[in-house]
Amino acid sequence: MENPHKEKPLSCSAFSSLVNEQLFATAPKTDVWILIEHPSPPGQKALEESSIPEDVKAYLLNCQKIIPASRVLLIRQNKPLLNNELMVFIGITTIEPPRLYAYHLTNYLDLVELDIPLLASGTKQDDKHLYKEPLFLICTNSKRDPCCAQWGSAVFNAVTKFAGDQVWQTSHVGGHRFAANLICLPHGIYCGHVRPDSAIDLIKSYQRRTIDMEFYRGRANYPPEVQAAEYFLGQQSVPYNIDAFLLTENRRGAENQWIITFRSKVDRNHYEIIVSAKTSDFLNYESCSTPDKRSSRLQYNLEGWSLK
Repeated sequence: MENPHKEKPLSCSAFSSLVNEQLFATAPKTDVWILIEHPSPPGQKALEESSIPEDVKAYLLNCQKIIPASRVLLIRQNKPLLNNELMVFIGITTIEPPRLYAYHLTNYLDLVELDIPLLASGTKQDDKHLYKEPLFLICTNSKRDPCCAQWGSAVFNAVTKFAGDQVWQTSHVGGHRFAANLICLPHGIYCGHVRPDSAIDLIKSYQRRTIDMEFYRGRANYPPEVQAAEYFLGQQSVPYNIDAFLLTENRRGAENQWIITFRSKVDRNHYEIIVSAKTSDFLNYESCSTPDKRSSRLQYNLEGWSLK
């Protein structure tokens, strides 16, 4: 029998904040975003447990398999489908500039007519369906973790009043312990530990093509060490313009050390940033459902930077 006096563990989000775990360099690698409108709240395995026809599920799962670093998410808003049409967005963050396409479909079977792998490759550009506004995703997947339900829902309600149809609830995006998670597309920038009082400012900032590094988890098409380097670069340039720099080199230095170079699109200067990583002294858990499964985390340090 469970001890009723046993102290309840902190939520994974609260514990992450308590131990001062770094937010930056934690965005899961994602180059291609496949976003499918589905009006029902997602299950633990969102796509597999959805009412989407089985052959369409198979097509989407195959896309996720053959397209490197791709992610299929179910998205929704708290309102009926408009004209019984489904919204589908395809985001590609690895091309310059990143692109986001929007499609109005009459049913899920139309999805198999979209050549998502060809779009994802960047060899085909569908300018007719180019979505020119920012898109904001907020994870509210309660079946994956209660932190996402608690903080994600509160943030979604706050920002919907401001940004309207540009804001969508989404299935699991990775990182329960950083809830609420906000993703800014088309760049694929993750923000974490977002709260209703900070969310609107973050959206306003992204609409101005800047980002507040206090909430920055990373740019998802970058590996963790480059996300860390961009975080440190952002601290040198406040406000940080998300379009101002181009990654030109990522090479290994000493053990657990990387030398990252960005080129400024404004003055053509090169910024060389040296970062290192070591395992944390604290042990953290991934989810509220696994408080006893704790492990250390890589934490990144700035070793130096120079202007070339």
